Amino acid sequence: MTLKQEDLKKGIERDNCYDIQNERAVRGRQTLDLQTDTPPDLGIEIDITSSSVNKFGIYSALGIPEFWKYNGRVLKFYQLLEGNYVECEFSMAFPLVSVTEIAEFV
Repeated sequence: MTLKQEDLKKGIERDNCYDIQNERAVRGRQTLDLQTDTPPDLGIEIDITSSSVNKFGIYSALGIPEFWKYNGRVLKFYQLLEGNYVECEFSMAFPLVSVTEIAEFV
């Protein structure tokens, strides 16, 4: 499923986004409207090669509060604060586990 916000002309594939805190609100749904539904809690991007697409801009425009980026060697967590992503040590979705611990698992 592709998440789109037509008025912003932004979209992202749903298999890169996950509902964790808000999972019950979307369980079993086949469609979502980001103008009325909450955005996914977490977006994850794995970019082994350089991407020309600004994923930070897409995820922030869609209002996704947390974003993880992995380049094949380094995993980073980001939280959306005032429209911009700020790197952080702990996940909002999994607050008891640090980025270092998740990276060891990956």
